[in-house]
Amino acid sequence: MDGTHLAHGRDRWGAAALLTGLLAGCGSNTPPMQTPSTPPPPSPPPTTGAWSSQFAGDDGQWTRTAHSGGHVAFGVADTRATDDAVAALVFAGAPGLPGNQRVGPGFATEIDSKRQHLYGSFRARVHLAACRPNEEVVNGFFTYFNDGSDANGNGIPDNSEIDIEILCGTPNVISLTTWTDYQAAPERFLKWTRALDLATGEYFDSPSDHEYGVVLRGRSPELVHPGFPDPDAFYEMGFDWHPARLRFFIVLDGQEVTLWDYADARYIPQRPAAWLFNVWHPDSHWFGSGGPADFPAADSEMRIDWAKYSPDPGQ
Repeated sequence: MDGTHLAHGRDRWGAAALLTGLLAGCGSNTPPMQTPSTPPPPSPPPTTGAWSSQFAGDDGQWTRTAHSGGHVAFGVADTRATDDAVAALVFAGAPGLPGNQRVGPGFATEIDSKRQHLYGSFRARVHLAACRPNEEVVNGFFTYFNDGSDANGNGIPDNSEIDIEILCGTPNVISLTTWTDYQAAPERFLKWTRALDLATGEYFDSPSDHEYGVVLRGRSPELVHPGFPDPDAFYEMGFDWHPARLRFFIVLDGQEVTLWDYADARYIPQRPAAWLFNVWHPDSHWFGSGGPADFPAADSEMRIDWAKYSPDPGQ
């Protein structure tokens, strides 16, 4: 969110130039979460009805992925959960491992919905993964689809992706991005990003639809929440995806706070996508002072109390 633009995909991740002094980079300011090397099989039709997961057990609605000692478990006991059970996504720590190892979403611990969705409300109650200040781990809450085709005919493969990303090193900053198109080589894309610092209320936007980095746009006093995040708390957050509007939100102190209400249909995905949660390690700090980030020595764990999808009533 701010500073440097970074490059990441499931198999690559890197850093580039600092643009501003407050933030050092932005994950969702970088290539999309997945860059397929071969087209996947045809997608199922999008979900048309509401559904939810309480994560008390494996309900068959999610695909699990974990690498390098990480793991996913459903039905983990947690008294802070609404039903005393959560899904736990554990990214395995490794004492002494260099920070440039196991970098990027290709090493993520992740769950992917088996259903695809086109428009609707995506809402979940999440406890964020934590780490030491010198380390870094990304908490990801997002939708994704890219099969290399170009349904909108603009010459760039469609990339249906909506991202919420929060780093454990600077968890007061929330990165929000909407992607419509992405091509890896030569790299071309269309997207828009907003980054918000809930400690100061400052917000940052993309300089254009085809550039990385973000620039300071202003400050909103209503976005100042210096207590966020409480390291022991679960937070309800998500987004409402409509054909011409995208609203991101979080519940703070019992009130739903709109983080970003975006209404430019040119940059709102128009293709069905799966819903995903993941945790993974970047090799540099995206915000704050920037610089290289250490690999976490201890396990970092995201917990999800519940996830709920409701279709857009207008569709």
